Amino acid sequence: MKLSQRNDAWKVLGPGGGGGQFNVVISPHDPLTMVINCDMTGFYITYDGGASWRMINLRTGIGPKAFCPVNPKRIYAGGSALWRSDDGGNIWHMLFPDPAKVTNEIKVGDHSGARFVGDPAFTGGGISAIAADPADPSTVACGVGPAFRQERVARLFLSHDDGATFTQVGQVPGAGILQIVFTAPGSGFAATTRGLFAFSKNSFMAIESPVESFSDMQLGREGDAWVVYAVARDQSPECSGIYRGDTKGGWQMLTPYPDGGPDVNVHHIPSFRNLAVCAQKANCLYLSAFDYPISGPNDADGSCHRDMGIMKSADGGKTWDWAYHIGFLEEATNRDYGWCDIDPHNDKLWGWQFDGLTLSVSPTDPDHVLTTDYGTTLQSRDGGAFWRQCYTNMLPDGSCTSNGMDVTTCYGVHFDPFDPNHIAVSYTDIGLFHSRDGGQTWWQSMEGVVRHAWNTCYWVLFDPDVQGKAWSVWSSAHDLPRPKMYRGGHHHKARGGLSVTTNGMNTWTTCMNGIPKNVVFTDIILDPKSSPASRTLYAAGFSGELGGVYRSDNGGKSWVCCNEGINDNRNIFRLALSEQGDLYAVVARGMKHGEEFPGALYVSHDKGETFEKLLLPEVITSPNDLKIDVHGRLYLCCWPWVGEGTEHGGGTWASDDKGKTWQCIHSEHAHDYALDIDPRDPNVLYICGFDHVVDRSEDRGKTWKPVRGYNFHWGQRPVVDIHNPDNLYVTTFGGSVWHGPAKGDPQAACDTPDYPFLRGASDL
Repeated sequence: MKLSQRNDAWKVLGPGGGGGQFNVVISPHDPLTMVINCDMTGFYITYDGGASWRMINLRTGIGPKAFCPVNPKRIYAGGSALWRSDDGGNIWHMLFPDPAKVTNEIKVGDHSGARFVGDPAFTGGGISAIAADPADPSTVACGVGPAFRQERVARLFLSHDDGATFTQVGQVPGAGILQIVFTAPGSGFAATTRGLFAFSKNSFMAIESPVESFSDMQLGREGDAWVVYAVARDQSPECSGIYRGDTKGGWQMLTPYPDGGPDVNVHHIPSFRNLAVCAQKANCLYLSAFDYPISGPNDADGSCHRDMGIMKSADGGKTWDWAYHIGFLEEATNRDYGWCDIDPHNDKLWGWQFDGLTLSVSPTDPDHVLTTDYGTTLQSRDGGAFWRQCYTNMLPDGSCTSNGMDVTTCYGVHFDPFDPNHIAVSYTDIGLFHSRDGGQTWWQSMEGVVRHAWNTCYWVLFDPDVQGKAWSVWSSAHDLPRPKMYRGGHHHKARGGLSVTTNGMNTWTTCMNGIPKNVVFTDIILDPKSSPASRTLYAAGFSGELGGVYRSDNGGKSWVCCNEGINDNRNIFRLALSEQGDLYAVVARGMKHGEEFPGALYVSHDKGETFEKLLLPEVITSPNDLKIDVHGRLYLCCWPWVGEGTEHGGGTWASDDKGKTWQCIHSEHAHDYALDIDPRDPNVLYICGFDHVVDRSEDRGKTWKPVRGYNFHWGQRPVVDIHNPDNLYVTTFGGSVWHGPAKGDPQAACDTPDYPFLRGASDL
């Protein structure tokens, strides 16, 4: 059996799962081979039925996937381009746009979204659906979304020459293409959010629809007939629900009520998210219900409980049963659990309530079905009688280890100075994990942390002189300092936490005396010259008017806010302390009264009593991280700012005079998140960001080379192993922690060919 794992010196560490997982596609040739995507820039393949997974990266997030119905080694995947693998998922080649015509890869925006320009046939948007013709696999169809949000047009393209060229055959205003099915050589149907459309090489025609829009639509075959099922939501109560139809426009509304129907009025109709149909046995279908009303004994006021789960019909929608049911104050019993699930026997475990985010069923086996949510993937091989999680490996002692499906954002890798095998990783959404065997197995560490701040641990600080002691900073607002968080004002409504442990992270104690509860914390540092009995600590408050630098002179027992000299933007994101005792505060971009304003860099020479603003180059508007080497050289990593269609002011800047003057040492078009320095040699630097590369310099930033083997688009922080600097950790935005040789693995293979237009930060 082929294992789903990397074949080079780099590994991905973590607990597995923990982020949104979507749309499993099962091979029609081998039920053990499946692909799944997440809401980040990786997607995953398994060859052993979900026991292990390998992450694949094709520059941006991947949505639709498809197996060739004839060639078992041919797989398609779509993101900002249409890609194809002819070797079972190892190497991926771009089909559309035509790579021979692509002139540039442009990376713009808050998430450094990549798009390819140069091929006039490619209209620009992301790929939304893919299919290959079983009668002639050289015929391929793909749906392409709008290039611009305001355009609101989905297009269908066909290729009849094995993907060498594509021609547009139709478009649907205000729609997205959900599924493409070939029903005859060279022709078939496109299921869209605006209804069903028939297509061929020369035509594109709408089929009569019972409602104006759908949230999901799937087709399958039952005998010689093609059947279509659709979910209609946000319509009038009379029209919202599940429909069964044919490809000629005949439709009927189904009543998917396993218990005879909800005993409530029409204003409490069930809510259905999506469905999955067995392509070759279409009378078998599964339906996700995430807001199913059930009346209860205490509903005299007319209210009702809301159940959720998965319904199944084996007779084309005539009758239904629960295949997975979460009732009021009850958990499903026909499943096993991983660390991310809500375990009814242990409410301390992390988890999101299951809601059937996506459903997938094998095209050949109606009993093989998978479902996903915002943290987990579950699989059933017996038609929903029992479900097994396949996103993590749970061990008998309660610890876990990744099976390759890592879907988590993390900020730092933190090393215990007394134990080289004890490391911690601070995560978004799932808090804090630590390992006592060098990253092989992981334990969640949140007991004692204030509940309202569980979502994100931004940083951990070990005391260098007291074994077992560490501090951690927490927030209910994740993904800072990305502007998407402050544009909606979310982080101003968030609450934070600051905790200390004295027993090696077994338990934590909150230490917030003097701090308002709605201060969000993103960093914490200590003065190494302070007494171990009474540490001087500094914490970064990222909270608008309540933000600032908080100082404690007694190891965190009490705190004071130090804001003198800091202007209105007090989104303090990172802190740094020089050998001479200069305290630097990095301020991220902010927003006030609907207008964005730039970040800044401040320095204090008196332990935070007063700050002065340093003059940065005018192009810098979003500083992100600061690092100081042993000679006092400052390195400032910056995020680019979009202006007049281009991005500028990013990259990494260096100062040899304490911030009076700056020089750019890493392209100002780069989305640089953070930098680290080899503790043995200050000439050796590492930079990472949202540009699909970790860059290494051996001459203090004069020249750079990519670290081969690291292969993830949204990187965050490179971290040199303090116990073994020949090893490098890289935290990511959605791919957990990558770990490998600091100089790279020269034998490591990339997921895609080295197209000349594919750009890393060192190429910008």
